[in-house]
Amino acid sequence: GDSTGRLDRRSGNGAPVFVWCARPPRAGSPRERMGREMAEFHKVARTDEVVEGKGTIVSVNELKIALFRCGGAVYAIRNRCPHMGGNLGEGSLDGEIVRCPDHGWPISVKTGQHPQAPVVAVRTFPVKEEGGVVYVEV
Repeated sequence: GDSTGRLDRRSGNGAPVFVWCARPPRAGSPRERMGREMAEFHKVARTDEVVEGKGTIVSVNELKIALFRCGGAVYAIRNRCPHMGGNLGEGSLDGEIVRCPDHGWPISVKTGQHPQAPVVAVRTFPVKEEGGVVYVEV
């Protein structure tokens, strides 16, 4: 199959807790080649639309992405908070940490990870700026 499972730990009542994760594609496999060929950069915004310290929400093929300018560079993360789905692009930015506007969950715009629990994360996307335009690879 396309996923693997392993017994991670036992819950408080002793019941097993399984962690399921997608098995990474083998190098050179059709699935791995497909992923490389399908990812491409999409024009998502003008550079002046992504301002320092504020999120901008864009959409690529119905996928909502939050853009942030932090220290002059633009970062792109999935717009959905891992806690309860809040719009991260509407959150407040302090340094590289955006706080979800719904419940305050912190997420690094650079890594996509929760600073105290790196296993909690959102997807990040490569970004490039050329000719006054921001492109995101999806």
